[in-house]
Amino acid sequence: GEDFGNTFTPAANAISLRGLGPNHTLTLVNGRRVADYPTAYDGSVNFVNTANIPAALIDRIEVLSGGASAIYGSDAIAGVVNIILKKHVDGTQLNLKLGGTQRGGGENARAQLTGGLESGALQLVYGIELSKRQPIW
Repeated sequence: GEDFGNTFTPAANAISLRGLGPNHTLTLVNGRRVADYPTAYDGSVNFVNTANIPAALIDRIEVLSGGASAIYGSDAIAGVVNIILKKHVDGTQLNLKLGGTQRGGGENARAQLTGGLESGALQLVYGIELSKRQPIW
């Protein structure tokens, strides 16, 4: 999900391997580069926003933690993260998550709906994720 912590880029989430910053970690989806987020991370560097990828559609995540700049270029100095999405889903799946605190505030909810359809040569995979969080004061 999105990060509302100590950053100048709210509602976004960045991956930073080895603490070198998100501009030195190459983030791929299904082995392909992703467009940079329109606002610079902390106002200074470009990065890929991973908060918009529904977690229910992720099949696996491959991490190459060694420097891979010789293969991928200078944006992979810290490593490469490859997010592999599901290519096939049988039926429809619903995942609900609810949480809260004992003294009120901090309630959170998440609903994920994923599914797939097949008809001849047509194959469709879909997913949607909705979330809501309340602050803890």
